[in-house]
Amino acid sequence: MITQYIHKISLQALVMYASALAFPLPTHAATNTPLDCKGVIAVKGGYKLTHDTTCTTILNENHKFLDLNGFKLTTARLSPQGNGVTIRNGNLVMDQAWWIGDAGRLINLHISTRSTSPGFFIETASNFTVDKCNFTNIPGVALSFYFGYGGMVRNSSFTGNTKGISIQRNWSTDNPTLGVNIHNNKFIGNITGINLWNENFGGVNGNKITSNQFLNNGSGIWMEARPGMGAQFPGMQGNQFVNNQFLHNSHVGIYIKTACWQSSPTECGGKDTLVAGNYFIHNGYTVAADFPDIDDGMKALGRWMENGASSPSALVGVKVSNNRANLNADLGLDVDGVTDGGGNKANLNRDPMQCLGVYCASTLGATPRRSEKDRSETVIPLDETQFRHAPD
Repeated sequence: MITQYIHKISLQALVMYASALAFPLPTHAATNTPLDCKGVIAVKGGYKLTHDTTCTTILNENHKFLDLNGFKLTTARLSPQGNGVTIRNGNLVMDQAWWIGDAGRLINLHISTRSTSPGFFIETASNFTVDKCNFTNIPGVALSFYFGYGGMVRNSSFTGNTKGISIQRNWSTDNPTLGVNIHNNKFIGNITGINLWNENFGGVNGNKITSNQFLNNGSGIWMEARPGMGAQFPGMQGNQFVNNQFLHNSHVGIYIKTACWQSSPTECGGKDTLVAGNYFIHNGYTVAADFPDIDDGMKALGRWMENGASSPSALVGVKVSNNRANLNADLGLDVDGVTDGGGNKANLNRDPMQCLGVYCASTLGATPRRSEKDRSETVIPLDETQFRHAPD
């Protein structure tokens, strides 16, 4: 009897043991997430941060998001490898990011760095989007477009960086004119707001910089255009600077420097550049020692590649129209050699000529006279209806 009871208990134990083997043992998913980052939990469509945390994070899955959920993620280096990766909603502190996957997105983030080293802070891939983000006190290039094409930066601010955005190369063999749209952002207190330079003679083409505000920077937009590598990779073509405000920048609002080979002037950098509908107010009063003559609302300079000599002929393809330039330290528009598209106005600039290279009608009576030391010029609201020119 006792033997039968013990045998029955043994059979029950065996059944319970076998049943247990049919189910997985508990894991540590709550602490060791797929991102191997404390405080990150898996949710539908991606991951969410539950408290401030520090870790090294690599997102290598396609079309996933990391929602910081209002918290702070501190990481040495961020290298998203999946396509369609989104990071959103919180504070992102890091040393550097190399965005390897395409179609990445940064949304609603305050972005800063722990590093004091200059360099490229975020290197983007193709079709990269930044929306409602703040980049603050980056000691180098905050956002660099070199390893891809296309993209959008909108509704964001760049404050106290060496360079806010730099576009050095963005051509595609399939579409060499697919550029970056930079719309409705604020660039405040940077050494350079936006830098365009066709590094390695690649293409920096089809970029549209529209309805942005450049306030108290060294230079608002700095563009250096060289010839490209033939017809397949045009050097710098089809860029538009339209309906922007350049206010109180210490050197210049826009600086355009183009270069051509004298032997083939039709291959000049800067072809089909449009500068239209912009305001240039009170720029150029604290010039850089290296560039003492760049102190205008806008300045354009052409040169020959062979010897570096200045030549207005090298500005072929740059068109300037419907801009207003007042109260700048030298000329309102210093653009000898560009195509005059008409409709430009200037007044109360220090040089009595007001403009060089285009005809500027007077705005006398539209803007009150102020001292060149007065930096309290009222900021004009970003209302596109006040401009007469729309992007092509």
